[in-house]
Amino acid sequence: MISRRFETIEIMLELNTKLLGLDDADVNIILKVNSFVDKNDILMHVNYDLLNEPTLLSVRDEYINLIQDARRVCYNRVC
Repeated sequence: MISRRFETIEIMLELNTKLLGLDDADVNIILKVNSFVDKNDILMHVNYDLLNEPTLLSVRDEYINLIQDARRVCYNRVC
């Protein structure tokens, strides 16, 4: 589910980067979120029934930091 939704974002970024007012650095910041998820074994390969809070907390902080950076890029274009 996570990877499928991000495919739409990647397509939008590929086709509309200039329209959105993003430069290459901005796009890279946004794509780091997807890269982190794709490369994370816990998020991508652990069965749902085996996930627990300590396991998820181990990836939470880095994920939140990446999401916050991506939001800053997007919000900077809106304001």
